[in-house]
Amino acid sequence: MIIELYGLPGTGKSTIANKLESLLRGRVIRIERRKDFICFNLLSFLRHPIKFFNRTVRAFYESGNKSLLYYKFIKVFLYRNAVVEKAKRYPVAIVDEGHLGNILSAFEQPISKEMLIKELKNLEIPDIVVHFTLPEEERQIRLKNRGFVPRDSESEGYHRRWIKAMLANDQLLAMLLPTLPIQYIHVEQHMTVDELYILLKEKLQAVENPSNNHL
Repeated sequence: MIIELYGLPGTGKSTIANKLESLLRGRVIRIERRKDFICFNLLSFLRHPIKFFNRTVRAFYESGNKSLLYYKFIKVFLYRNAVVEKAKRYPVAIVDEGHLGNILSAFEQPISKEMLIKELKNLEIPDIVVHFTLPEEERQIRLKNRGFVPRDSESEGYHRRWIKAMLANDQLLAMLLPTLPIQYIHVEQHMTVDELYILLKEKLQAVENPSNNHL
């Protein structure tokens, strides 16, 4: 069972992931060894070679310097391929670097609904999506307080363009989530971990017993 925590940088995914790991008796999935990085990508390729190729070459679709393209290829696409493949080995896996996150990481321009649907066909969709949101002002404060700037080697113009694209693509995916054949939870600013845990337990039961799914 794979639970993907999805949302813009600074919405609290990693913090919540660590708390849910204990509550759900699950496993937060990380790739820390080079051997795992290579082996899990190989397994992912062997299972669905066309989807693997289509989603991974997305790293090179947008323009950018060599260091940015390399970062996206290694740290975004190949890393997330490995994480999702490793997650399949656990009864309850919690992923905060999954394939849906590619929608935010891959594009420097807002995409259309048709293009997003096309992209989703090449991703491995989790059993449950937990979509984190925060008011933009609060999100920026959190990022500033922790001293984290994604892709800090890029120009100010790049960051303005990327942030605009992330906001638009995040909103588009949020609109599509109710139409996808998956369980999802929308997490707003004041939802507590305990409240999220209760909702997740209900969703896990719905996934395990689809014939009784009335959610």
